[in-house]
Parts: sequence; C-alpha cells; structure tokens
Amino acid sequence: MKKNFLLLLLFPFIIQLSAQPLSRSLGNLKTMKRTAHGFTIQTDFGNLKASVYSASIIKIDITENNSFNDFSYAVTAVPEAAVKFEVKDERDKISIVTDSIVLIITKKTCACFIVQ
Repeated sequence: MKKNFLLLLLFPFIIQLSAQPLSRSLGNLKTMKRTAHGFTIQTDFGNLKASVYSASIIKIDITENNSFNDFSYAVTAVPEAAVKFEVKDERDKISIVTDSIVLIITKKTCACFIVQ
C-alpha cells in the first residue's frame, strides 16, 4: 500500500520530466564575428563556432556557455592555414563556401546544413 501511495505522489513529477523536449534550437542569431578559420555566432540560447579545417572538413562547435572548450576526443586535427574559403552573410543565412562543400546556417533558428 505504501509503494502504491508513493508512486501516486511521484506520478505528476515523472510525467513532467518525460514531457520536456530532448533538444531545442539555438534560437535567433544575435551577433556574428569572423575568425581566422571561420566565424563564431552568439544566439538566444548559446554559441556556435564554425572552423574550416580543410576544403572538405568544417568543424561545428555548439555550447550553452559563453566560451568554447577546444578539447575534443574525436577531433585531433588542426585547421590548415592555406585552405581557401569565403564567408557570405546574406539576409536570412550565413554560409561558408570552400572548393568542396558549403555550410549554410539559418539566422532564424541557427540550423546547419551542408551541401556538396
């Protein structure tokens, strides 16, 4: 009887926890700053950094913090100094264009798309 009563008391909290979304968008773009290897974006809910490592590799870092932690278990490479790329700041999107790929980031939700 005690177990059922306890479960009944905790049920609203369990429902509330399971109803929360697993992810959310970064929100609207606030500011964009060019860097030596790409750009950083400040948004409503976090920050995004796009770094061109080569003509076919663009690393995207996303954080809710004010600064980026450059540590990565997966990426051991460093950006190539001679890689050519162009940053285009258009009305509704920002793009990084290399010889091989195009990274498009929308300004409304900061959704990222890669086109070959």
